Amino acid sequence: MNCDIIREQLIAYLYDEDIRPEARERLKVHIETCPSCSQTLEELGSTSRILNAWGDEQPDLNLLFVQERQTLWQNLLPMRYPKTWATAGVAIAAILIFTLLNIEFAIRDGAFHTSIGLRSSDPSEQTAITDTTETPSLDAPITLGEFIIHQQNLIDYTNRLVQTSQNQQRNEVNNTFIRLVGELETQRQQDLLHIDRGLQILYNTQETRYGHILTQMDSVKKELFFYDNAAEVLIVPEDNRPYRTIPTRRKTP
Repeated sequence: MNCDIIREQLIAYLYDEDIRPEARERLKVHIETCPSCSQTLEELGSTSRILNAWGDEQPDLNLLFVQERQTLWQNLLPMRYPKTWATAGVAIAAILIFTLLNIEFAIRDGAFHTSIGLRSSDPSEQTAITDTTETPSLDAPITLGEFIIHQQNLIDYTNRLVQTSQNQQRNEVNNTFIRLVGELETQRQQDLLHIDRGLQILYNTQETRYGHILTQMDSVKKELFFYDNAAEVLIVPEDNRPYRTIPTRRKTP
């Protein structure tokens, strides 16, 4: 297939019923004029006809579909009810049970206390029990004043914890800062010591070098002074004509 039509377009032309009419018409005109595309379309069509002629085979297995058994919970709460309603129902049932069992909750001295007892059906018995009790029971419900005091104590305790934590963090920051300053000061002292040693070595080297040069210069000056004194010219008197003037030359150092 040397044209621009690809195999997927031919498959869409053959099987896709939603292809646009103008696209189908354009492909049809091209197929009529292109032998390669016409042959490819014929092969695809023959494959489709062979597959359609292949009949369905019945499986040899005898399958029996059985309805799934439901549990007691599923029977009480059918699936048509959402889980939120089921949770709400369980919560209401728990509240009713707590009410019937006379379950009381109390907070005293930072601890959580519960008490369970059956309600008496006789009001006079409850009154008698109340009258015979001189001191409040440890399992008695908490009062508003006790709750406010406990809440204030809890707030104070929380504030103390927060203040302690802040103090610890502040101390840790200060200790870290002091340690860093000490390390920097130690490093600075070491650097100054290295610099001082380097300067001392350089000074000693230069002093030795210049001292040697000065020693050489002193020896040269002494030699020059000696030659200057020895460079006098000896003049012979005129009466002694047989003698001639003998100048002395200055020796070059």
